[in-house]
Amino acid sequence: MLISDLSRRTRISRHTIRYYEKLGLLQSGGRRENSYKEYGEDADYRLRFIHQVKRLGFSLAEIKDFLALLSHSTQKASQRIMPALQQKKSEIDSRIRELQTLKRELERLIRHCGNNPKKGAEQIKELVESMEERAPSLRS
Repeated sequence: MLISDLSRRTRISRHTIRYYEKLGLLQSGGRRENSYKEYGEDADYRLRFIHQVKRLGFSLAEIKDFLALLSHSTQKASQRIMPALQQKKSEIDSRIRELQTLKRELERLIRHCGNNPKKGAEQIKELVESMEERAPSLRS
């Protein structure tokens, strides 16, 4: 299939497909007589895999490593990919905790502003100190 067909099937732009090919994440199956690149069915699945794993937060370099592993032994690939998946899950869990802390601080700030609508700039110092006291990570 041509790149336009592949793009339509995967909903990934031709520009992105070419970029992935340039990075070595995807290869065309060859060229037609008119020199257009031809892509096989495997390109469709490969692009869908890249898209899904990228959505999980993996970099293109990590995805390239996964694809290299998967092109060899599936059993070996699973064993080698598992630690990366577990690490990504830990990172996401940590980020969720950070976001929950930020959400609580925003809720507190919303309540504070709602309870003190007429207090203006003189409350900034009090508010900042209170926020830093409750969540020291907000200082950086």
